[in-house]
Amino acid sequence: MVALRARVQDAEVRLEKLQEVRQDLDRLRDRVEVCLSGLVTMLTACGTAARKARRTTNWCTNAWNGTSTRFEF
Repeated sequence: MVALRARVQDAEVRLEKLQEVRQDLDRLRDRVEVCLSGLVTMLTACGTAARKARRTTNWCTNAWNGTSTRFEF
């Protein structure tokens, strides 16, 4: 009976440790999600800025070459 009680206590200790590990993993997952969402936001903004810059560059090049379809004089 004493040996069985000791095994149960050992199992309870292992269970507590596993629950702590699970909590740590949940926290890490949440931190990774926050970091990734920030990166997605930043990359989306950079992509938008790059597309806008490319359109502006193309418009300026076309205007300089006299092939612009807008604001021709």
